[in-house]
Amino acid sequence: MDTVRKEVGVQLESQLQGWKDTTKQLEQRIVLCETNMVTRSVSEHAKADACGLDDEDWPCLSCNHTSKPVDQGTVREIIKEAVNEQQEEDREVEARRKNFVLYNIPENQSEKRDERVMADKDFIVTMCDDVAGIRITPPDILKCIRLGAYSVDKTRPLLISVSQEDTRDDILRMGKDLGLSGRRYSRVGIAPDFTPKQREENRKLLEEAKAAIVANGESPENYKLYVTRRSTRPEVIKRKRHKVVQGTQQLGEVVHSHSVENQSSQPVHS
Repeated sequence: MDTVRKEVGVQLESQLQGWKDTTKQLEQRIVLCETNMVTRSVSEHAKADACGLDDEDWPCLSCNHTSKPVDQGTVREIIKEAVNEQQEEDREVEARRKNFVLYNIPENQSEKRDERVMADKDFIVTMCDDVAGIRITPPDILKCIRLGAYSVDKTRPLLISVSQEDTRDDILRMGKDLGLSGRRYSRVGIAPDFTPKQREENRKLLEEAKAAIVANGESPENYKLYVTRRSTRPEVIKRKRHKVVQGTQQLGEVVHSHSVENQSSQPVHS
């Protein structure tokens, strides 16, 4: 993995240098075009003067956007700032590669911080084993922090960092099985540790997806929406929600109905 990352880093650096060279060439061509426009304008106005035409009679042939060449220093600073922002974002993403966030994990009420942290780690170790057979130990959890100020009526999210990126990926994939893993884990949620920029992008994408659902005459509450980043561009995944039947008697009725459906091959409406 280290070798691959180094090779990717070299390739990215090479591409970045290529972009810088291309940008410099574009800057030079823009300056040249602006200079040619000014030169042509001066030449045409000189011809107009020779013909006895006033400025009002002769149309201005210069660029309407600017009357002077583009400031190369300003363009260079804008490009430099954009590159620096992207590099900073890349570093943020890299620093969070082994992180994820857990929601609705019960908080231990001990007054000692070490005991609270150990209780959270034990819960995570047990959950991973129960739900997906992922074997981890408390030392594998490098960071275990509750996010936000403590509140009696609110369960704070847990920011987790593990020792291996593969372990994090396995735990994230486990999220799809939590709803089917019994009452203890049914409300637990898992998400990657997104950067502030990614969270803002996700928020806008989700708002657009909800607006599209409303435009189709449906309610966003009928769908589970989340953002995935398997490629360079984020994508909204939309899944239809299913009503959960509560109560032993109702559950028995549903099981009986499905049994009847299998026997008679007739649709059952719930």
